[in-house]
Amino acid sequence: MQEKRMTQKYSKQPRRDNDPARRLRARRRSALPYHSAALRFGGTEARGIRCVPDAVGPKSRSASLRRSFAKNRASVVVCGTTEVERMSASRNSERGKTIVVIGFPARDTKHMPDGSKVDSLGGVLFTAIPLAVLSRRRGHRVVPVSSFGVDCAAEGEDALRAAGCELEHVRVVQAHTQHSFITFTSDNERWERVTGKLPALGEEDLHCVRGADCVVVNFITGAEMEYDTFRWLAEEYQGPIIMDYHTLALGTNPDGRREPRRRTDWAAWFQHGTVVQMNEAEAGALAGHSLEDARACAAFCRDLLSLGPDAVVITRAEKGAVGAERVVRHGREAWATYEVPAPNVPHVVDTVGCGDVFLAGLAVGWIQWHALETAMRFAAGVAALHVEYEGLTGAERLESVWEAFEGP
Repeated sequence: MQEKRMTQKYSKQPRRDNDPARRLRARRRSALPYHSAALRFGGTEARGIRCVPDAVGPKSRSASLRRSFAKNRASVVVCGTTEVERMSASRNSERGKTIVVIGFPARDTKHMPDGSKVDSLGGVLFTAIPLAVLSRRRGHRVVPVSSFGVDCAAEGEDALRAAGCELEHVRVVQAHTQHSFITFTSDNERWERVTGKLPALGEEDLHCVRGADCVVVNFITGAEMEYDTFRWLAEEYQGPIIMDYHTLALGTNPDGRREPRRRTDWAAWFQHGTVVQMNEAEAGALAGHSLEDARACAAFCRDLLSLGPDAVVITRAEKGAVGAERVVRHGREAWATYEVPAPNVPHVVDTVGCGDVFLAGLAVGWIQWHALETAMRFAAGVAALHVEYEGLTGAERLESVWEAFEGP
């Protein structure tokens, strides 16, 4: 019933094409080559997520598939009866793509549980720099579109340039970059207070997206652009938009402390993303209640597909990630959900920016394989490497994730 209510509430959409396969290809909005692949499955229950009812057709059947890839196991629930035709890209995807990444930097001051304090520059750098490092082997160009306050412009530009980013669309403004004061009460729990704000980007700042093969939007501050600008971006640009909903799910109290919130227009933002990412707390803010397990996260991801995205991913820290994507079965739309475990990390050094780095891996994986489950596993491997060093000091290590997937 929840899925039906959401579909009815946000049903003011343009008239839809009657061919489901053509609609799915149009939503993908990608220049990558496609081929049709059949995914067969049996009746064994997948680990972590139980079977769910068929989303299409008059018969209420369900099935699931346990798949293994490399050393990690991912749970997959595919809605349907005997066969699902998935839209996926060839592993031999084209090289030399242009990736535009949009977001603002942030100055982080971290108060650790042991009483120590660490200062670093982060925000969109946690996405742009890993994107640049991961793109070297594929020859992709990474073009940040961002604003830097005068207080951190030199440091931020030097870091982006050293990673190989192209800086022609990075501007310096007479304002102070957002400063995040992060207090850790334990390894996985924290509260955050912010000061400072950069002016929002406008349409005149975003014309470079016309020549992009993929646009990555990370709402680091939630003030990167107004909704009308984001809608213009989606209408102007016809390729995939991979976005992290991030702080759009957070409100700022008068004292600067961030707390979860549910925007009145939150559903409108989702309809413009090809792949939408958020963490478990942000998803709970949208759902109106905590999502206690992988099954609840998978169900919520599936419900969000009715708002327009091709895929939705919820990151769950050390518990891994859960996602759902649209598929086509016998010419009819269906959906598939996946649970990807987090790789084991013996010694965690710093978790700040982990979701931003996951987004970078998800974008590169989506461009490379155009299959959500594989992109999620790739992103999980990237995020696992990130937590082994402080800030961005070891970002060069991220390139080694390709060896786990493709060999040296």
